[in-house]
Amino acid sequence: MHSERLRLRYLDGIRGLAALFVVAHHLHQELSVKGGLPRPFLAATKLLQLGHYAVALFIVLSGYSLMLPVARSADGRLRDGIWRYLLRRARRILPPYFAVLAFTLLLMLAIPAMRRPTGFSWDAAVPISSGAVLSHMLLIHNLNPAWVLKIDPPMWSVATEWQIYFAFPLVLLPLWRKLGVAITVLFAYGAGVGLVYWSGGQLRDAYPWYLGLFAAGMGAAVIGFSSRPSTHRIRQRIPWWHLVMAFGAALAVMIKLRPGWLALADALAGLAAASLLVACTTVVTSKSASRPIVLRIFESDWAVRLGAVSYTLYLIHSPLITLAHLALMKAVNLDAMRRLLLLPPVAIVIIVPVTLAFYFLFERPFVSSRRKAASPVLASTVYDPAI
Repeated sequence: MHSERLRLRYLDGIRGLAALFVVAHHLHQELSVKGGLPRPFLAATKLLQLGHYAVALFIVLSGYSLMLPVARSADGRLRDGIWRYLLRRARRILPPYFAVLAFTLLLMLAIPAMRRPTGFSWDAAVPISSGAVLSHMLLIHNLNPAWVLKIDPPMWSVATEWQIYFAFPLVLLPLWRKLGVAITVLFAYGAGVGLVYWSGGQLRDAYPWYLGLFAAGMGAAVIGFSSRPSTHRIRQRIPWWHLVMAFGAALAVMIKLRPGWLALADALAGLAAASLLVACTTVVTSKSASRPIVLRIFESDWAVRLGAVSYTLYLIHSPLITLAHLALMKAVNLDAMRRLLLLPPVAIVIIVPVTLAFYFLFERPFVSSRRKAASPVLASTVYDPAI
């Protein structure tokens, strides 16, 4: 068993940068939905259309982080059992989620314009129904296309991850202990794709193949920390940084040639993310003073601090972008250029303080610092991660 304390700062940094990318993606979406923007701007910001893959990265990170204490333990089992694990997950995920859900519903109640289509990205969130509200409260809104994007569109992925939390101890861990990493990843991905076909496409918006991406994150943790000689050889002999580039290039080709093959593209994104985590881990655990520039960015103080608030930021930014846009449209006659110049700074001015307020009120109090401080397994804010 690994007993030394370990701080993996780069996990916080990756999560923070991914959340920032999602916010930039949705701002870009809001700006470009009606066209009229300068071609140089669109060309320079084309990568911001790929915000979906940041969500895939979150899922891999979650699998990696939750598997870390298991991979580093002597018996390969959850600390304190399944019930306490689920309680920890609920404590970590649900308070910010329900706080932002209530806040968004109150915004929609108080501001009539937020209950109607705006002609922009918010149209996916409205109108809402009692079924949409109830399904969000039960975290099953991702199972019905009529509910999945209502109220606060990014919340769909919270429901998917919440459901994966149950599959982790009940299905994935027993499978891993019996058959190993490769079979677990293949089974999880195949089961997710199979659910889409079994449902006649009804479950496509739940992205059930994310179960395979979560399993890929689990595999990355095992490869990074297992003490088995065979795993150690895999960790040392495979050129992980090259694999990151190879899977990334394959993903770029897939997006270009087959943009509709989303499940396969997500699989490539998941493999790239898992390889990245192993690559970073091999550098950190080698205690090498030399750090690749990518890893130095992930470990930078600003990225790590951003990672601390990334879950709240992810949850709350969408209605705040719409709030900023509606306020501007009421105050100023907006054409495409005025929207480009004014919306990002106004949205940021609103998003930053509200995110921090919700983080300190509804997220930070539920992160168990006492448990993290007492654990010899991992001393890090990502030991008990959110999305």
